[in-house]
Amino acid sequence: MMSIKTVPLTKIKKAVVKNPANATIELITYDNKKAIAELLKLQDIVSKDVEENIFHTSTKEFVDLYFRNGWGLGCYYQNRMIGYIMIQVTNHDENENYPKLIGFDSQKIAETACHRGAGVHPDYRGNHLQIILQDTAANLLKKSGSSKYVMCTVSPENIVSRNNIFASGYVCRGHMDHMYRSYPRDLMLLTLTRSGEE
Repeated sequence: MMSIKTVPLTKIKKAVVKNPANATIELITYDNKKAIAELLKLQDIVSKDVEENIFHTSTKEFVDLYFRNGWGLGCYYQNRMIGYIMIQVTNHDENENYPKLIGFDSQKIAETACHRGAGVHPDYRGNHLQIILQDTAANLLKKSGSSKYVMCTVSPENIVSRNNIFASGYVCRGHMDHMYRSYPRDLMLLTLTRSGEE
C-alpha cells in the first residue's frame, strides 16, 4: 500500500493521551484483498453500536463494485485499520446514482465521484479521522483531475457524521425519504477546486 500521510491520535478509548501516537493514511486499491477484508470487518464493528437506519453497511458485493471502479483510504495504527473511506469514481450504480438524484446531466454525472462510506473504530473516535479521510480523498481527487464533484449521503439523525461532512465543505443538495433499506438520507455535494481556481 502507498502511504499518503501521518496523522496524530490524541484520544484512544475516549481517553486523552499525553504523548500523541501516529497513525498513517494508506491508499487501498482493488488488488489489495487483505485491506478490503479488513475494511469489511471494521465496517461491522462500526455498525454494532449504531442503529441500522443511521449507519448503512455495504455488502461485500457492493464494496467489490466500489473498489473495481475506484479506491479507498485506510487509517492504520499499530498495523490495524482503525478508519476507512471508499471512493467510487466511475460506473455509478443506477439505484444509488447520487448525482442523477440531484438533477445532474450526463456530463456532470461523469465528473462526480461518490464517497460510498466511511467509518472509524469506536476506540479512536474524537481524533477527527472522518474529516481527515474525507479531506485527504478530496485532495487526491483534485490532484488526479478525474472529478469535479464528490457526493455522499448521510442520515439526518447521524449528527456527528453530518457535522463531519459539513466540516469538509459539503453542502446539502437534496433529501430522499427512501434509500438503501428504505431509510431517509440527505444528499451531500462537495465541489472540488484545483489550485488557482479558488
